[in-house]
Amino acid sequence: MKLRVLVIDGMQISADRLAESLSEHGYASDAVYSGDDAIRVINAWNPDIILLDDTILHMEGKAKSIEILEMANCPIILMTPYMQSNLVPAFIENGGRGCVMKACTTGQRLMEMISRVISSDRNTPIFVY
Repeated sequence: MKLRVLVIDGMQISADRLAESLSEHGYASDAVYSGDDAIRVINAWNPDIILLDDTILHMEGKAKSIEILEMANCPIILMTPYMQSNLVPAFIENGGRGCVMKACTTGQRLMEMISRVISSDRNTPIFVY
């Protein structure tokens, strides 16, 4: 069975491109563009890993992001252009599994990160720059 990866990004074109890239690398993928859609898909599809873009945090606020973190029964990786952002520590403290620089969300580096997240200790945050 293919690993299921859910992409949550407020920018539809970015979400769709990333989901397409994941599919090309052998993952089952889906993309959503809002926190409410994410919650619906998480409940229906039960993804193995979630890639959450920081635009959702900015657009929909901390409460929606925490709701996603609490209900997902899988690792969640924050995609952000700024690793120095104050979002990163707060995200990890609230249950996020790691962070990846937005520039690294295509190709082999992202696929390696997904493998590391799935196979590593759940309490060890993972960062890709």
